Amino acid sequence: MKRLYILLILLGSVLHVSAGLTPQEQILHDSIFKVYHSMPVDTVRVEYLKDMYQQNIRADWSIELADSALQAAKALRNGRLELILCHEMFRYSQYRGDLPEMERQLALMKECSHRLKSYEYYFSSWEAVLDIQCSRGNIEYAVLQAKQMKADAEKLGYEKGIYTSYIALGSAYGYSEQYAEGAEAYKEALKCPMISTREKLDTYWGLSGCYIGLIDVENAVNILNQEKEILEQLAGAKPANYPLYRDRLLDNELRFCQIYAKVREIPKLKSHLLMAKKHYTEDVFLPYYFQYHLSWADYYHLVQDWDACFTELDLVLERSKGLQPWYERNVRKTKAQYLWDAGRKEAALDTYEEIVQIGDSLIHYFRAQQEETVQSNYRIKKELLKQAETQNKVRWLTFASVTILLIIILTFTIRTLYIRSLLKKAEAETRAASELARKANHMKDVFLKNIVNDIKVPLDSVVRLSKLLSVERSTLTPEQRTEYSSSITVNAEKLITLVNNVLDLSRLESGMMRFDIQSYDVVQLCRDAIYMAGMQEGNLANVIFEHDVESLMFRIDSSRFHKLMTSLFTAKDTVTIHCKLTGTNHEREIELAVTGSPLSISSSDRLQQIQHDINRLFVGISHGSYTVESEEARITVCFPLA
Repeated sequence: MKRLYILLILLGSVLHVSAGLTPQEQILHDSIFKVYHSMPVDTVRVEYLKDMYQQNIRADWSIELADSALQAAKALRNGRLELILCHEMFRYSQYRGDLPEMERQLALMKECSHRLKSYEYYFSSWEAVLDIQCSRGNIEYAVLQAKQMKADAEKLGYEKGIYTSYIALGSAYGYSEQYAEGAEAYKEALKCPMISTREKLDTYWGLSGCYIGLIDVENAVNILNQEKEILEQLAGAKPANYPLYRDRLLDNELRFCQIYAKVREIPKLKSHLLMAKKHYTEDVFLPYYFQYHLSWADYYHLVQDWDACFTELDLVLERSKGLQPWYERNVRKTKAQYLWDAGRKEAALDTYEEIVQIGDSLIHYFRAQQEETVQSNYRIKKELLKQAETQNKVRWLTFASVTILLIIILTFTIRTLYIRSLLKKAEAETRAASELARKANHMKDVFLKNIVNDIKVPLDSVVRLSKLLSVERSTLTPEQRTEYSSSITVNAEKLITLVNNVLDLSRLESGMMRFDIQSYDVVQLCRDAIYMAGMQEGNLANVIFEHDVESLMFRIDSSRFHKLMTSLFTAKDTVTIHCKLTGTNHEREIELAVTGSPLSISSSDRLQQIQHDINRLFVGISHGSYTVESEEARITVCFPLA
């Protein structure tokens, strides 16, 4: 028995490995789907799956959550969630740098966005794709795509898309060092109406970068000052805002330093370095740390304070050592150049030798890593081969035994699980049937209680007024006798109608109602129903009948159809009821839209509720649909012609 448990554990381990999940990930994965399947089929559970995906987006298996949520959103026809989940699946491939998958998801998002006429996610994702294309050197393709983006946005009349296209175009030109064209694109982006403050800051950042590349000091300083003004307003609005914008303020000052270092304006360079110092901290974002100290090194190089210059460069080298070898190599090149400018030619030559050695050491390191990997693989394969040769017979015998045992265990387990699932299904069906019967009994009790109450009130009125007419007739005035007789008549009619409706409802629910199905012209049936309703005593409704077909045959019980339509065309007050008959679905079904009927107005009247139930059951038995829209005072009845 102990060996059996060991084999089961090994089998479970194999399944986990084949699935590519750790035990913890498998537990989390299964628990998420267990909760998902236990929730009602509605938008809430799709939102739940989307939230779980966003929390686990770093895990490779999270794509299964996003895909399941997307399919559920499509099944629910929830366009908003479908578009959001398309964007989330795009983010999944973007996070992993999978450009082909990003482009495939972008195509799916395009169809969804155009269908829903919501384009924000689509254009921002398109910009992300072009940014990766630029980073991979496909500059011309990115430029053409950015221009196509602008044309599509203009065709759709989507201003935000036009702005995004200019940003993508400016970024592409910036990658290719076409700074003049990039600056023009960013300036066009600034002309777009209703751009947010964040978007304006991003545009200023790209535009200032182009001006710095062009060494256009005047325009670069002007844009940087505008960016700085916005950042200072945002940072100074509340004390808690400053930490949020400190890095952007530091980056702004360092860009001033970058342009002034290029044009060798030492006083302005130092001024902005001192302002940058106010925003600088040791735990600043690493690229800002490097740029800050390199800017000081540029300043000390210009003023020929060589010791301070090399101190700043050494700080950068110390921080980047072991983390960014190629960046460290470039900084050492700068240091070697500055040593040469300082007249320390021997130290400069030594630094150049170090650069060559670093390059050689990197090459040797990667080669050594490859050789060590090859050697390790060779030793492992050799050892495995020896073990395979010595244990070949034992392994085959063990494999055969384990295979037979596993087949027996799996057969027994599958049969047990199958029987258990049947028992659970039967138990669930029994519970559901019991619950349904309990609810039906409860509803029946409530219904009977309400019906008894509805019968009791008019019946009491009939009995009481009848006694008055028979016992105290001599004391009553003619007007009172007329009033009591009229009240008795009204209540008696109400009782008769209520009893007849209850009997009809009971027959329909129990399936005991008999129907005389024959072929009739639906237009003539509607006219007959309108005439019969108009002949009823006390009916003051004026029915306007419209139809787009002159004659259309279908099979129906004419008496039940007349009762249905008469209930819709009856009113105690003077009202106008519109009835429109149309043939739909290539005249394979008919639709009757009745507007203004008192029956369409929401009410707590028991007679009205019972009449709706009778109508729904009759239409349902005929495989049609009966829809009440109280807000629009409209009732729509559909019948299939087949």
